[in-house]
Amino acid sequence: TGGRHFCAGAVREVLADVGRDPVEDTAYRNLETVYAAFTTIGTIELPTIAAVRGAAVGAGLNLALATDLRVVSTTARLLPGFAQIGIHPGGGHFSLLHRTTGSRELTAAMGLFGEEVRGERAVELGLAWSAHEDDEVEQAARELDIPVDEIRRRNLLTPSELPHANGLGLTFDIGDFPAVLEKA
Repeated sequence: TGGRHFCAGAVREVLADVGRDPVEDTAYRNLETVYAAFTTIGTIELPTIAAVRGAAVGAGLNLALATDLRVVSTTARLLPGFAQIGIHPGGGHFSLLHRTTGSRELTAAMGLFGEEVRGERAVELGLAWSAHEDDEVEQAARELDIPVDEIRRRNLLTPSELPHANGLGLTFDIGDFPAVLEKA
């Protein structure tokens, strides 16, 4: 992370521009650039780890949630922030939260009501793997010794959840689950 905070979220002006005219080309493309920052993380074939120190707010929280694993500082603040500024959680926020925690209640508390979760509590709730002092977060992330297949196993839908239909009506089915895990 390098600084005091992980990421303070998207530039509000970009969000405001889309709110004024959601089909205006430049505004739409600027918003797509924000979304691409964290949607691209999901396409990386190597395991990704976020070392979160300080605040991860809004799109910054989405960025952290898009990684395979999160290591946080004991002072980390995971805060959706959308409700506080009067906008709908964007960028797949609900999906990322639910995929990470598996908890409908936590997803609702954070996504709908803007509940903040801090360091060690994030570990208890399944939002992070471990919590460390601020100056130890990055080193702890680098020293993780979790096999790639285990990280991927924790982020895949279980066989009982397949086929899975998302909110857009698209259906996903990975077929032979054990064989897919072997490839992971």
